[in-house]
Amino acid sequence: MICGTTTFFKSLPNEAIFGVSRIVCGVVLCWILAMDTHASEKTSEFREILELAGVDPGKLSQFGQDANFKNDDWPIITQILYRLRQFPDKQLELWSKKADLGRWLEEADVPIGELHEISGHVESCEVLLPPQQLAESNSLPVLYRCQFKSNSPGLSGTLFTRQIPQRWKPGQSMADPVLFYGVLLQHSISEKQCHVFMLADRVAWYPQQGVPIGQLLLARNGMDVALLDDIIQRQPFVLPAISRESEAFYSCLAALGRTNKEELISRCQENIIAVAEKWRHAFDDLQGQHQEAKKQLALASTPEDQQKWKKKETLLRERRSVAAAIIKQSKLGLSSLGPFFLNPEQEVGELVQLEGVARRAIRIVVPERPEIGAYYELEIFTSEAKYLENRPVVCCVNRLPEGFPQGDLIREPVRIYGMFFKSWLYRTRNIQEERDGETEGQLRLYTPLVLADSPVWIRSAAVHQRSWDLWAGIAFLVMLAAFWLNFVRVSHRKRRTEKVELK
Repeated sequence: MICGTTTFFKSLPNEAIFGVSRIVCGVVLCWILAMDTHASEKTSEFREILELAGVDPGKLSQFGQDANFKNDDWPIITQILYRLRQFPDKQLELWSKKADLGRWLEEADVPIGELHEISGHVESCEVLLPPQQLAESNSLPVLYRCQFKSNSPGLSGTLFTRQIPQRWKPGQSMADPVLFYGVLLQHSISEKQCHVFMLADRVAWYPQQGVPIGQLLLARNGMDVALLDDIIQRQPFVLPAISRESEAFYSCLAALGRTNKEELISRCQENIIAVAEKWRHAFDDLQGQHQEAKKQLALASTPEDQQKWKKKETLLRERRSVAAAIIKQSKLGLSSLGPFFLNPEQEVGELVQLEGVARRAIRIVVPERPEIGAYYELEIFTSEAKYLENRPVVCCVNRLPEGFPQGDLIREPVRIYGMFFKSWLYRTRNIQEERDGETEGQLRLYTPLVLADSPVWIRSAAVHQRSWDLWAGIAFLVMLAAFWLNFVRVSHRKRRTEKVELK
């Protein structure tokens, strides 16, 4: 989960250009690290980086006002995108200017190549296909052209970006709130209206509808929901050079920390009811399909048909079991873990309410994320664990209740109001004996990873249980003492009887 080093450079079509660009970028990065702390407040630095890389205003001015790129334009586009990808959003934010509509309307020669922070709404997007050779050599299969309106009245534009949220459908109209850090390519003024052409690596997305309740809640609390697209299921945590999964992880934790507790509890309970109702409607149909698949499997005469119907029968049986588990858990006011094993890709951001026993709680320090500082990782065993090979739910939280114990040997009942993040591939702490008695090492297993602000410590139940344990222990000692006294008394009486008989 700790961020790794980002891979900054990829090969460009021309090896000579690539070599020069590597040297230039190395010099630039060293210069950035050596700058005074106040230098990060300058807003012209990214433009200077582009100029040092050979992308000067003269080259940028060649783009036509309709921004229909010519073949000569695409290498410049890829150069800018690579420079944008070299820096995290926080650094781009420091370099960005807020969109100054008054300046853009009054000045005909606004400096192009500068980085700007734009917030607004995307209304539509479409796909542009770069030249095939350039697309292959620069890992840029498509570029998206989006029409947007800024939150500043009178400012609209065309945004070109490498990445859009997965839920967006090119060609459809939309009204999704976004924020991006874009390089100004061109701008034009007409009747107090300003239209700009901008280039950004990606778009931050804050949906207001059309996504699961949990994602809406995260968006309302300031999280870029597009980061969830970078989560890689059924894998360990991946490095930032591969995806923005770690950024999504910390952003989720931060957003959950800002979420109103009462609203989160209410939304979790609403989601339990909604999910159970959906699966309740599907249960009878799944039952019928499963019976039919079993029938067809029994009738299959060829190995191919047997394999086909066996696979279908297994899938339907699993889905039917998941539906039954969801319905059963909903009657207890709890979420089932079944969907997170069956289809985790579709469950990201789903709100959950779980109860179980925390048997492990450790603090993890993240100095590279000062806004988080540290978080806690818990292993929680729910009532469904016995059906899932006794696997725990791994739950990461911002904080623990006051007095909550830490360590590997705890047993504390907790309730979790949170959201499903990913199916995590992890290694168990126990060494497993496998095949022919050979030790296979730590067994690799999938388990749900859930995020929350803080667990609810069911202390009343814990204290009640401990009081019963105490009284049970006292009762056992009293019974043991009574038994021992009775034994001594009987032995003493027996010895006296034996002495009398001997006389």
